[in-house]
Amino acid sequence: MKYPVQMDNEFKKLILSIFKNYLVYAFISGRGALYLAEKDMDIDICVVLNDSIIKKQVEFRKKWKKFVIGYRDIHIKYGFKSDNAFPGDFLTVSQTYDVVSGRGFVKKAGQIYIQPMGNITDESDENDYRIFRSMFIIGRCIVGNNSFFEEIKMLSLTILIKYFFIIKNKLILKNIKDEFLSGKEKEKYGFDQRYEPEFSRYMKPLIRNAMLQLNRYGFIQKKEGNNYEKTQNLDSWGKNILKKQWTSFHLMKFQDLFYVKERELIFSCVKAGSHWDKLKK
Repeated sequence: MKYPVQMDNEFKKLILSIFKNYLVYAFISGRGALYLAEKDMDIDICVVLNDSIIKKQVEFRKKWKKFVIGYRDIHIKYGFKSDNAFPGDFLTVSQTYDVVSGRGFVKKAGQIYIQPMGNITDESDENDYRIFRSMFIIGRCIVGNNSFFEEIKMLSLTILIKYFFIIKNKLILKNIKDEFLSGKEKEKYGFDQRYEPEFSRYMKPLIRNAMLQLNRYGFIQKKEGNNYEKTQNLDSWGKNILKKQWTSFHLMKFQDLFYVKERELIFSCVKAGSHWDKLKK
């Protein structure tokens, strides 16, 4: 199945028409970001809005409903199955800053740790932020401030690579790519073998750039060949994350009764993608 690139323009028009001045940028994540397309797949969309939307929740809910209807119709038009449980993700700018400041980690043995999700319904603030980070790493901006998006993308990538060094101590470039793909999609870093080989080709230059930055700023140090080791600065960075107090407003939660009811109405008689199937088990 070939990815229909014209579909991106329809999402772009939909998002612009609804969110207008609130919009900062929006991007495709998941396998669709790599132009992969398969039967029964849904297209992951993330929309980042100005913080001014926080005080206008009634207005946001109206806009969200219009978006989800359009999201449903675009999926049907191009032969994809919409994610009837998670029809798009919505973040504020302040939430994206928390993403790249380290939110999403828990504490284990005095250091930061990524807690595996038990199942798709295991929604918590920390799990959500961990998922947001993986979405940025693979994301492809389709509308809005692309330079801002790319900045958040690179910061998201460097945070995960820092974490890899904290748990591994030493790594080579190839090991970093392998670590990204080392677990089930929802239980570790957000990727799995379904993303290959496009994932490896896409990530190789990004990982190399991130490693150069981390070496330049003293978080890792290069040894012989492509071998790198962590520094004490990196351990201190991880411990400082555990001291932070997170305050950004969580724009929406999928289990909120309003969103549950509206999703069921919007997607009645529409065959859903994989997430809905998991929720129904």
